[in-house]
Amino acid sequence: MQESDTEFTVIFFHKKSAINPAHSNHALSIVLHMCRINYQKELNPNNATFTHSKPEYIESYFSYFKSDVHFDAEFDSLTFSQEVIDTPLPEASKQLAQLNDQVMTQYLKELTHDGLKERVKAIIVSRS
Repeated sequence: MQESDTEFTVIFFHKKSAINPAHSNHALSIVLHMCRINYQKELNPNNATFTHSKPEYIESYFSYFKSDVHFDAEFDSLTFSQEVIDTPLPEASKQLAQLNDQVMTQYLKELTHDGLKERVKAIIVSRS
């Protein structure tokens, strides 16, 4: 993810040569669909980028993403305005958000307490 003062971008990194355009299309369309379910049906990204070349049927991309669409990009991505990202979800639960924060805080404490660096070194050594 990349964030600026005006935009928030979700980036999918993979080896360009290893991805089938259908997988790329599917991944971005599913993420956007989930966002539309959680936020609002009218949610449209500022732009979408795809690593694959421009297809013959480009109209379907504009029709679904309802935004600027770019091909032959460095990575697949969806970019949203910061205003959209900062808007609370209509079905948001403050209690659930607080519980999730507590779980993540505890998880991060355990990672640092157990010595993440030492655990990573141990895994590397065991695989050598």
